[in-house]
Parts: sequence; C-alpha cells; structure tokens
Amino acid sequence: MRKPLLVALLFIFLFFSFFLKIRYNMVDFEVYWKSGKRLTSVQNLYMPEDGHYVLKYIPFFSFLAFPFSFFPLPFSKAIWYFLSVIFVFLFFHFSFKIIPEKKVKTWIILIVSGLTLLKFIARELDLGQTNIFMGTLFLIGLDFLNSKKEFLSGLFLSLSFVLKPYSAISIPYLLLKKKFKTFFYLSFLILLFFILPSIVYGLKGNLRLVNDWLKTILSSTPHLLISNDNVSIMGMFSKWFGIGKLSSTLSIFTISIIFLAFILSIFKGKILKSPEPLEISLILTFIPLLSPQGWDYVFLLSLPSLMILINFYKELPIPLKILIAISFFTIGFSIFDLMGRNAYEKFMEISVITIAYFVIIFSLLYLRMKRIA
Repeated sequence: MRKPLLVALLFIFLFFSFFLKIRYNMVDFEVYWKSGKRLTSVQNLYMPEDGHYVLKYIPFFSFLAFPFSFFPLPFSKAIWYFLSVIFVFLFFHFSFKIIPEKKVKTWIILIVSGLTLLKFIARELDLGQTNIFMGTLFLIGLDFLNSKKEFLSGLFLSLSFVLKPYSAISIPYLLLKKKFKTFFYLSFLILLFFILPSIVYGLKGNLRLVNDWLKTILSSTPHLLISNDNVSIMGMFSKWFGIGKLSSTLSIFTISIIFLAFILSIFKGKILKSPEPLEISLILTFIPLLSPQGWDYVFLLSLPSLMILINFYKELPIPLKILIAISFFTIGFSIFDLMGRNAYEKFMEISVITIAYFVIIFSLLYLRMKRIA
C-alpha cells in the first residue's frame, strides 16, 4: 500500500502545483501554442518581433503544436503540463531500464538521481519545455535500436529531433556504431519532416521558413553565450574570457578532447555485453555542454548518467567517489532560494555546474576504461 499512496500523494502535489503556480508561467509553451495558431492561418512562424520568445524549432514542429492551438491557452497549458508529468515518469522508467547489472536498490537510484535533478525537472515543467519529451523519445528510439527494430528506432529518433534539434547528436553515434539502416531511416525521416510543411506553405514558402529558422538560431546564439544560465562549454569559456578567439579556441579544443575520449570509449566497450547504456548516457549528458544554447535545466537529460554512477558507485576509487558526491550535491542544491541572488549569480557566472558535469563525464569514462560498464 505504501507505493500507491506515495504515487497518489505525488500526483496531488503536482496537481496543486499546476493550479496554484505553474499555469501562470509556461512561457515557452506559449511560443509553441502561438506557432500552432500561426500554422492555422499560414503565417510566418519566425517573427523577429517575438524577441527572445521566437520559435527556435524546425517548421514541422508547429504541426505537432497545431492540435493544442484548437483549445484556449489555459486549457492547452493543462494538457501539456500533465503530458509532461507522464513523460517525466517515462523518462525515469527508460533511464532505469537501460542500467546494466543493477547493483544498488531501486529506491536508492531513483531518489538520489531524482533529488539531484529535481530543480531542473521543476524548471522544465514551469517553462513548459520540450526536453523531457525529446529525451524520452531519444531513449525509446535507442531501445528499439538495441532490439534491432531499425525503422522504429529511426522514427522515434527523428521525432526527438523535431522536438529538439539537439538529438541530431545521435547521427554520428549511429555511424560510429555502424548502424547504417537506422542512420538511413533517421536521415530520410528528418528530410521528410523538413519537406512536409511545403504542403501548407508551398515549396518556396517552406524554403523561406527553413532559412528563417537558421537565421533565428544563428542570430540568437552569440548574445546568449554569456548568459549566466548558459552551461555549455562555449558559454563557460565566453563567460571566463569574453566572446572571441581565445574562448572559441578553448571550446573547440575541449570539445575535440571529449569527442576523442567518447570514440575511445566506444572501442573499449566492444568486448562488453551491454556497452550501449553508458554510451547513450554520455550522449544525453553531452547535449547541454555541446549546444551553444545549453541552458542549465537541459541537464535533466543526464538522468541515465547519474543512475549509472549511483549503480556502480561502490566500484569507483575513493577520490572519485568524493568528487562525485560533491558534484551531485553541487548540482542538486545550487538553488537560487537557498543561495541568495548574489551568491547564485556568481556561482552561475563561473560555470560551477559545467565543471561538476566534467566530473560526471570523467567518472563515466573511468567506468568504461576499466570495463566496468
């Protein structure tokens, strides 16, 4: 009885959180809802006057947002919110499912990882973002890949791309793993999703939309690099040294080292029975670090990485255990309300969370080099 009671209490809490606070926010969802409205009247999806809240997803995304535009905004927010809550549970389920050789009690893995990422999940729900949908579809797609269902794998990965172009990071991974069928299906479906808006906007109109999308991404990136909430590698160096040649060079060097280490980890994992879970976890953790627009709450995608580290924590050397514990605490308890405005702004300005995630990545690579996972 204890487990159903806890689940019921959690849903009651989430229900009241929405009606007392979150329904007044969800500013990112309003962008999606508006894009669905614009699709209905065949308007331009990328309006410069939208400022920071201009749509940043590919044109076909508006087709997914389209059904929500049939309802008044408050009702659409409620649907989106409760769908997001369901996908949070699904993301936990699939993240836990991929852990190889479970060595730690389920409740420990769920509670420690959940508490560490709670602030990011809360922020995701408060904004009405798409990362939880993207991450879940990404894991489902790679789950189908492991069961050799190549088309379904390509379909879910391509839908993940529509919800957030970040998931294009799966393309080089598929090539490295020689999963050519899935790569073909994924590439074909992404191309199809770029073409489909032509049905509504015509070929020229669709090309104009794609061009506007690219312009939006390229024009909005530079000034966002030095935002305190940007946790990307480029953002870290830009905040430390300013936007320029030095920060760009250091970013490229760091990203290259990470990429080479990841390739090495794939080769090291060839003799393992289940090498994919750790590799998939690393890929999801890379996303906010590699994307120039990597906001801190996107680190909710690191859930599988944290679960794997908790699972194999006892097999790590003591110095690494200490660093991981400090990193988990830093990630989970660096909260504005606890730290105060000045301390929190300084904390984010020097990119402490990014450094904590370097520890997470190094620890995962250590597990791979030792062929533990």
